[in-house]
Amino acid sequence: MPWADESQTCGGIPELDQRDIITYTFQPDERRAHRYLITASADIEHDSGKHVGLVRDLSATGMFVYSNFRPSCGDELQLQIGLWNLGAEKIAITCRGKVVRVEQPASGAAIGIAISISGYQLHVASAETPN
Repeated sequence: MPWADESQTCGGIPELDQRDIITYTFQPDERRAHRYLITASADIEHDSGKHVGLVRDLSATGMFVYSNFRPSCGDELQLQIGLWNLGAEKIAITCRGKVVRVEQPASGAAIGIAISISGYQLHVASAETPN
């Protein structure tokens, strides 16, 4: 009988269901770059169209985003993430990346998308400047 977890990884290794956490020992975090926990909106472009998302964390090499669509592992995405500084300037990051993991822990829950970043650009504009 399959688990209710519909997670998918690109490397063929199944994701852990929350029920498995008790029985597994986790390895230390071996990420290549420091991860920053943030909450920011994202406009996502995919072959299936334009979508919106919510960025949960971001690093120089990857990010994790929640959205309402399910891309496949290996799909290319382009995202524009809106950030603000403390002054009167709007800061946005446009980045390209490849989907490396997709997870949906429960039916009806937001779909989690792990993305490996292949390139990005930083944009700074006046807060009054329209997109």
